[in-house]
Amino acid sequence: MRQNNRTIYRFADNMHIKTCPILLLNGKLSQNLKKSNFLFQLKFQNLCEKMIQTVCIDISGLDMNRNPIGIAKCHYLNLNLKRDDACIRETPLFLPELQIQTAAIRIHKVVFSDYSVWKDHKNPVEQFPILKPLTSVLPEQHLREQYYRACSSLSDTSHNAYALHEFFDFWTCTCGSINWNNEKECHTCGKPKKWIQMNLEKKNLQKCYDAYLYEKQESP
Repeated sequence: MRQNNRTIYRFADNMHIKTCPILLLNGKLSQNLKKSNFLFQLKFQNLCEKMIQTVCIDISGLDMNRNPIGIAKCHYLNLNLKRDDACIRETPLFLPELQIQTAAIRIHKVVFSDYSVWKDHKNPVEQFPILKPLTSVLPEQHLREQYYRACSSLSDTSHNAYALHEFFDFWTCTCGSINWNNEKECHTCGKPKKWIQMNLEKKNLQKCYDAYLYEKQESP
């Protein structure tokens, strides 16, 4: 059945509405060539501590000049989406068949398990940057290994493969988890943000590495 679907538009990856608890990971709008209706597929992730129950989204079909020629509403219910969890939903849509060249999506409401609600106030849309590997800030292997030893001293068993990065309202830990700026520690591995910043400084790492070599040489 899927062979009968023609992809009309793929949405940009990792799009986020400022303050929204949802990250739009990817999505696409397809048309069923036999039935002439549309299929909307979206993958999204919960960024906040609260469990998400409902997500309400508007999908607009646009012509070649990006003028709206039809709007469909999607209500994803009973999600039980915990922090960092992602899900994929496919929804059949009924939009005007002719002239749809592209599409736009907008999250307008998120309902949490405690019945509190996030509503869109036309906040700007921003694209999350791609996670940078730790090698981009620590190309020296011996310094990366020293950072791993420092993480082990905190009983951190996560795979620290990424650079610390700050953007918009967020920062990403070296374990790869996304944290809000008001979170002083990574919600996944527990490393304090200031500790990571200090232990990624090359001067500190080199000093600790020299001490490590000295202790290693002095040990019987």
